[in-house]
Amino acid sequence: MWAQRIINAVWRQMCDNAGDSAGANIAIMGLEPDDGVWEISGKKLWRWDGETDLDDIRKAITQVQVENNQAPLQAMLELALKFIDLMTATPTIFQGEAKEAPDTLGATNIVVDSSNVTFRSKVKRWDDQVTTPHLRRWYDFEMQYHEDDSIKEDLDVDPRGASVLYEKDQMRQQILQIFQLKADPDINRKTDWDKAIELFYSASHLDIIKDQPAEGEQQPQGPPSPDQIQLQVAQVRADSLMQVAMLKQQQAEAEMAFKSTEADKERQHEAAMKQADLQIKMMEYAEKRNINLDNLKVQLALGGEGMNMQWKLAQNGREDSRQERQEGRQDSKEERAEEMNERRVERTEERVATPQVATPPTEPPGRAPVGEAYPR
Repeated sequence: MWAQRIINAVWRQMCDNAGDSAGANIAIMGLEPDDGVWEISGKKLWRWDGETDLDDIRKAITQVQVENNQAPLQAMLELALKFIDLMTATPTIFQGEAKEAPDTLGATNIVVDSSNVTFRSKVKRWDDQVTTPHLRRWYDFEMQYHEDDSIKEDLDVDPRGASVLYEKDQMRQQILQIFQLKADPDINRKTDWDKAIELFYSASHLDIIKDQPAEGEQQPQGPPSPDQIQLQVAQVRADSLMQVAMLKQQQAEAEMAFKSTEADKERQHEAAMKQADLQIKMMEYAEKRNINLDNLKVQLALGGEGMNMQWKLAQNGREDSRQERQEGRQDSKEERAEEMNERRVERTEERVATPQVATPPTEPPGRAPVGEAYPR
């Protein structure tokens, strides 16, 4: 390959130029070494020969440096390497050089696909030009010179060496890419993953597949289907709504409890205020009547007992009249009317006959009917 010859020649030139430019050429005029050895070394004496006209001793010794051409030679070397990449269609990234890797995955895939074409052609040429001719020669030799005629048949050579290995490696990489799409429900539904795993291990030359799952071992489940995903989403949404409703209910109960507590406090406050007003009014009344506060409480208690007795008597009268009305429902309309009239008369008589057991502390002008002094 001419690019390889360029690389070899440039490399030799670089090494030669590096050696030539490593040291300087020295020119001496009118001087001789004191020790008689014509070599450059440190702390050495030089004598003037007495013949050469010199006005400055520094002009007697001159250094001439050979030019270093490493930079242009290196540019030629890199250009030859690029020619090799173009001719072989094998980027340096596949040779262990990662500095020229593309920035995106798509560009990397394009480079990989383009290099695969070249690899396939090279592998095919190896099988056609090396493997097949050698096998055919050995086959022809055995067919002609082997002593056992039973092995002699009309066969053809089918090389399946390097090309098969390369195809397996490509298949392994493609299966790895398919595994990354397993989350897709359509691909997951239409792919036999057990077979894909077997092919992957076979392409990787690994014999680690289990014949049968162990007892009690659960088979791994694939990704959920769209219906299962929708069901899970609906379940999560329902749980969220339920939690929101429970929080709202708890908040409402807390507000009701707070309002009830505040209402109880307000009622207790009102009761305490009314009790205080009552005490103030009792003291004012006792002060106006010149009555002792304890005696006033006794009078109020007696008045309260009388009012309770009056209320009980009136309640008993109402219960008697209610019982009589219930008994009268069984008679005819005329009898009911007569009985009702009689009961009205009886109630009037009862009211007249019921004595007044207590006198109210205050009474408006006029006279209430008998037995209704307190209600009126």
